[in-house]
Amino acid sequence: MPKTTTRTRTVEKTLTRERIATALPNADLTPEEEVVIRLRYGLSLAPEERLSFRGQDNEELQVRLALMEKLILERLEAEGATVADPSFLDELKKL
Repeated sequence: MPKTTTRTRTVEKTLTRERIATALPNADLTPEEEVVIRLRYGLSLAPEERLSFRGQDNEELQVRLALMEKLILERLEAEGATVADPSFLDELKKL
């Protein structure tokens, strides 16, 4: 009976930021998956790219955020301050 030999070859590949950055634009990922990969490997977007935010299509959320922003700006202007008082956050939670 002939003797059979089994050969095993191990290949180790290292992912680098550069390799991932070049592959990312061509990958078919959901926005959430892309964010996770960008966070994991420290990849930022180009400065001219526009950021997308969760809830952009939610009209009710947009109105609530606009009200909160307006209240904060009015408070800052009235106080002549550059930072709002932390107790003011309680008022915002009621919105």
